[in-house]
Amino acid sequence: MFYATDGMINIPMKTTDTVSQIPVSAKLTVQGTNISIRDFPDNVDGDILRKLSTGSNITATSRITVNGTPWFYIGNKSWISGNYVQGWVKDYNDNKRWWYLEKNYSYPSKTWKTISGKDYCFGKDSYLFVSCYIKSEVGNTYYWVDDDGVWLTQYNTSSPRP
Repeated sequence: MFYATDGMINIPMKTTDTVSQIPVSAKLTVQGTNISIRDFPDNVDGDILRKLSTGSNITATSRITVNGTPWFYIGNKSWISGNYVQGWVKDYNDNKRWWYLEKNYSYPSKTWKTISGKDYCFGKDSYLFVSCYIKSEVGNTYYWVDDDGVWLTQYNTSSPRP
């Protein structure tokens, strides 16, 4: 049985793992065919409620790892494996920062990435840089990213303002 407490979902453990949920705000898109939505975040103990396929859009409110597999809670006592979704995730643990999830629960780190036609820069911790200048690794150019993390080329400069 699942029940909500202060916006979190309490999970009766069917495993020996300690489960720590992280509240998130995530807009995700399913990547794969016949991806199982389960009533419990585990491929063994969770019963299949329905199936989704590539292109289905879902919203998640928390994430956890159970038996080594990442899971997202998508409401109505439903969980989806983090291995079959992609999209933006905002953690509400201690930093309230954005990161981008790709299929197989991978995410960009220490790189620029074009997503939906816009360029973003991710730090070594995989979080998105926002509202700052990023120095080029070659040359003296600084790139500006706005409060959504989007690189705005018109603000490239060799002498950023503090």
